[in-house]
Amino acid sequence: MKLIDFLDKQVQKWNTENKCGQCYEFYAPLTEEALNKQQLKDCCVNVMLTRDRGQAFGVDKTYNTQTGTKSDEWEFKNFTLFFIVPQGVNINNHTEILGHSIELSKSKLLEDLEECIIDLELDFCEFIGTEWQVTQWTAQQLLNYRDNNYTGYRISISIRKRKIK
Repeated sequence: MKLIDFLDKQVQKWNTENKCGQCYEFYAPLTEEALNKQQLKDCCVNVMLTRDRGQAFGVDKTYNTQTGTKSDEWEFKNFTLFFIVPQGVNINNHTEILGHSIELSKSKLLEDLEECIIDLELDFCEFIGTEWQVTQWTAQQLLNYRDNNYTGYRISISIRKRKIK
């Protein structure tokens, strides 16, 4: 599977379906250090792929304890998707600056993103014709992250598929 091509098509589909009333832009900086180098096009939610934390891919094998023969084999991939929006440090996290609307705060953006991200699906069969299983989808909140003061989430994702014998 060509992960970048798949994710580019997936994000295009989220845009076509107007998922959560948001627009999305996909980028593949591949490392967290390169997030700041990315030149953003507009005010959409930026979906950025990185793979520089931990194991990028591999194979898990299980063996029959009685015979010692291989009983199963799984190919896996790990990657991180950032769902982030650049926001200045002058924007409220919640209510700390008087006269600023909670509706425009970082906490409101985070709540809306969380509700959306938790329901997003990855359409492997549609775009690559192979069924992968999502085995992990966990989020870490980001506030004033990196030089662009991103607000959003770092999503750690693990997927796997059974290797055909």
